[in-house]
Amino acid sequence: MKLQEKIFREKGILLTLKELEKRLEEETKRNLAYIKEKLEENLYHWYDEPPNALITVKSSKLKLILEELKLKLNAKSIEDLLINKLKIPRKQARKYLKILEKPTPKLKVKTLLQLCKHLKINPNQLELLDAFTRKFPVNLKSPTITKLLTHMINEGNISKRTKGKYPKATYDNKDPTLHVYIRKLLENLGVKYEKPPTYKKNAYTTNIDATTTRILVKAGLKPGKKTITNPTLPTPIYTNPQLRKYHIQTTLTEEGSSTVRISGKRVKMEITWDRSIDITDKLTPKQKQTLKQILEKEKEKRIPIGKVKKKIKDKKIANSIIAIAYGNSPKLVREETALLNKLHISDVKQKIVKSYPMRIQLSKDGRFTVAWRAYIANPKAIDLIVKKYGMLPNTWKEERLKKQYEIYLKYREKRLSDEEIKQVKKQIKSIPRRMPTQWRKQRFKELFEKDFK
Repeated sequence: MKLQEKIFREKGILLTLKELEKRLEEETKRNLAYIKEKLEENLYHWYDEPPNALITVKSSKLKLILEELKLKLNAKSIEDLLINKLKIPRKQARKYLKILEKPTPKLKVKTLLQLCKHLKINPNQLELLDAFTRKFPVNLKSPTITKLLTHMINEGNISKRTKGKYPKATYDNKDPTLHVYIRKLLENLGVKYEKPPTYKKNAYTTNIDATTTRILVKAGLKPGKKTITNPTLPTPIYTNPQLRKYHIQTTLTEEGSSTVRISGKRVKMEITWDRSIDITDKLTPKQKQTLKQILEKEKEKRIPIGKVKKKIKDKKIANSIIAIAYGNSPKLVREETALLNKLHISDVKQKIVKSYPMRIQLSKDGRFTVAWRAYIANPKAIDLIVKKYGMLPNTWKEERLKKQYEIYLKYREKRLSDEEIKQVKKQIKSIPRRMPTQWRKQRFKELFEKDFK
């Protein structure tokens, strides 16, 4: 019997060798297509940009393609190649030739796609040739994008698209050092800055370019208020220890706070971070009306959860509002506390992070939000967080944390005398609660004035 006529049994069906080979080939093609599809889901290509978006190309790379085609088709010149060999209309060919005169021309995406069609090349070939001044394709699961997502979730803002305009993104923070972090990540994507961050409304602002904004949206960051969009942790943080550490450090620096205080003649320390969630749509008209009446009387339009019952006479309404506040926590708070507790419960022998709703606030546009606080107070947990994670190096909050932790380590095992309490309080008071203006200005000068003169 010939080899190709041998019979194989598959799930009770008799197959010849040729039939089996055909099935294996089809299965392989399906698997490769699936893998390619999944990879494409995590990539942002230059042609994923809107058709009218401008994209900067390196004309030297386009010339390499044209020179190769010129030799292949035996053309006398690039003009001869475009007009006579590739049959591109003369007017369009002249436009392409004019584009090639500039080293880094800006083209509309649809124009570049049309050029690829005329040259009969795959648009991906331009990415392989590194034909752009910024990097394409962008891996949406890369460390750079994941870190950027963390910064933008904490202190970033992406406006909603209105009147045909695309979302606009900014990063706002008072600490100049954090702008260095975010700008270095943007530089990894090929973004260049010609101006330092601008200072307005008690914070520095770094504007995020339109392409990066669209990349962040494609990566999962929804435009609009984060209290409403309720973002989640970027997936790579669960599997990558380095990205997880960066997320915790960044969150503690941007959204967190550390305090040292005297309690019962002992030194206590606490590390916290806050996140808010919109509960407007969870409230009944009666609950909204009651809350609005109470909050409008408050100077800062907010009230601690613990005072809701005192302020609202109708206890049934008060209890229902409190229940809604406790029943709706930001996804990030749930995910961050769950992740840290799962990772380190064996180290501390108990949950290291707990969370609770702090207050209800009325926003300027008449919506109600609940601020949640995640907090760490257990001494072993404090040690673990400070030593394993800490805050981002060279930031104001990192400097402050180090000084506070030094006091905490020195006195936490002692029951203090009255004289020692005075000394410790003096040491605690010497650490400013807010970033000093002089520190901010000096740091900005060190980081930016030498590069942007």
